[in-house]
Amino acid sequence: MSALDLVKTALAALEDQKAEPDFRLLLLGIQCAERLGDSELLDRLLTQGLTNPPDDLSAHAMLLSEGATRRLRTGDPALAETMLREALNYFEISW
Repeated sequence: MSALDLVKTALAALEDQKAEPDFRLLLLGIQCAERLGDSELLDRLLTQGLTNPPDDLSAHAMLLSEGATRRLRTGDPALAETMLREALNYFEISW
């Protein structure tokens, strides 16, 4: 069983319980999905993480950074730049 399979199982269990996943689980899922080419899951997890951002500003910045990487790969460098600038702002505020 791959790490992505474990993440999918954990996400399904949380969904069944109507519980929100921790940003670390989302981030792990995003990174696994990106590396294994599961773009549907990648986009879903990015949307979930950025729609309901964590209270931790550094965590939000990490999700924004992953989103920016995705936007670069899908041909939207302007949005990627905006997301990276926002991530930088969150990192600076959180320090």
